[in-house]
Amino acid sequence: MHAIGVILLSLSLLSVGLYQRNARNDWLSPSRFWALVCFIMVSIPLLFISFSKVSVLAIAWILLSATCIYSGAATARYSGNNCQKITPEDCRFPGLGVLIIFGSSVGLGALFVQFHMLGHSPIEVFFTAKIFTIMQEIQPLHIQNKIPSIVSGMTGGVYLAAMLGGFYYVAYEKTSLRYLAFLPFVPAISIAYCVTTKLSFLFPVLFWVGSYLAAKVYFRRVITTKTLLWFMAVCVGICLLLALLILARWKSWSPAASGIPFDGLIGFRNYTLTLVIGHIVAFSHWFPTYIQSISEGYGWGRYTFAGIFNFLGYSVRTPAESVVLFPGPYNLSNVYTVFRPLILDFGLFGSLLVFYLAGFLGEYSYSRLKMGQLRWMPVLSIFYWVTMWNFNSSIFNYNSILLASFIFFGYFYTLPYIKKSLPIKEKR
Repeated sequence: MHAIGVILLSLSLLSVGLYQRNARNDWLSPSRFWALVCFIMVSIPLLFISFSKVSVLAIAWILLSATCIYSGAATARYSGNNCQKITPEDCRFPGLGVLIIFGSSVGLGALFVQFHMLGHSPIEVFFTAKIFTIMQEIQPLHIQNKIPSIVSGMTGGVYLAAMLGGFYYVAYEKTSLRYLAFLPFVPAISIAYCVTTKLSFLFPVLFWVGSYLAAKVYFRRVITTKTLLWFMAVCVGICLLLALLILARWKSWSPAASGIPFDGLIGFRNYTLTLVIGHIVAFSHWFPTYIQSISEGYGWGRYTFAGIFNFLGYSVRTPAESVVLFPGPYNLSNVYTVFRPLILDFGLFGSLLVFYLAGFLGEYSYSRLKMGQLRWMPVLSIFYWVTMWNFNSSIFNYNSILLASFIFFGYFYTLPYIKKSLPIKEKR
C-alpha cells in the first residue's frame, strides 16, 4: 500500500502540470513548469531507491505545494490576447554585452585573487602536476570559510553574466553576436575545475537557462524539438563534467587530510546516486519528524535568506543533519529541498501561502512579459531559478547571488530610461 500511495501521489504531480493544457498551451507556463519539475524531482529517485525510503507525507506535501502554485497562477491568469508586437526599438539592449564581459572578467579575477593569496601564478593552472597541489591548498580555505568576502562577492560577477547571458542568446540568436552569451561559462568552468565545487558551475547553468526561458516568453518563441534535444545534450554534458569534478576532487584529496580515500567505482557510484536521490530521501526523513514535533517560533527568513542574516550577525549557519542513504562510503545527504527552509521560516500554513504568492507572481510576470513589459523579466527568471533548484535548497542562501540578482533587476528596470537617454540609430 505504501508503494501504491507513493506512485499515485507522484503521478498526481504530473496530472497537475498537464491539467493546464487547455488554459496555457505552453510548457513555460509557471504552474505547469513547477508541477513538471516536481514530478521529475520525485520520479527519478524512485527508479533507484526502495519505496520504503520515501515518505507518503513528503510526496503529499510536494503535491500540495504544486496545487498552491497552480491556485496562485489561476488567480493571476490573463487571457493572453493582449500580446504586443515586438518592435525594433524593443530589441535594443544597450550595455548588455558590456555587462556580460565585465561580470565574466570579475568572476575570473576572483580565481586569480585566490591564486595570489596562495602565492601561485595563474599560469600554473596549465601545468597538471601543480593544479592538484593548488586544489589541496584552496579547498581547506573554502571549507573553513577563510576566503575574503570580496572574493566571494567577485564570484557574483559570473552569476550576473550568466543571468544576462541567457537573455542575450535569445535576443541575438539570429546573429553571430549570440556566442557572447556563453562567455560566463569560461570563468565558471575554470573556478569549478580549480576549486572542485559543483555549485560554481551549476549556479551559472541554472541562471543562464532560467533567463533563457524567460526571454523565450518575452520574444514569444516556442520551445522546439531541436531545443529539447540540445537541452538533453547539455544535461549529459553537465553530468560528465560533474563526474570529472568528482574524480578531480578525489585525486586532489589526501587521505590524511580528508579521511575519505578514493574507493573506486563503488565510491563513485554512491556519490553520484547521492546527488540524484539524496534530496527526496532527506526530506522524507525530516518532514514526518517535523510534523510530529512542531516547535514554536519561526525563522522569518533566517533559513531561506541565511547568507544575509549571517552577514548581519542575526544567525549562524549550521549544517543540517545528514541522512544515511545506503551502506558504503559517500552515502550521506543533507540536501532537504526548498520546502524545509520555507517551513522552518513560515510554518506549514505560511509556506503554503508563500507558494500561492509565488504562483501568482510567476503567472502575473509571465502574462506581463507576453504583453511586452520587459521589466517583469527578472521576476519570471527568478521563478524559473527557484523551480529548477527546488530539489536542493534556497538559492538565496548566498549573498553573491543576492547581489547579482539586485543588479539583474536594476538593469531591466532602468532599461527604458537608458534607451530614452540614447539617440535612436537610423537605418541607412
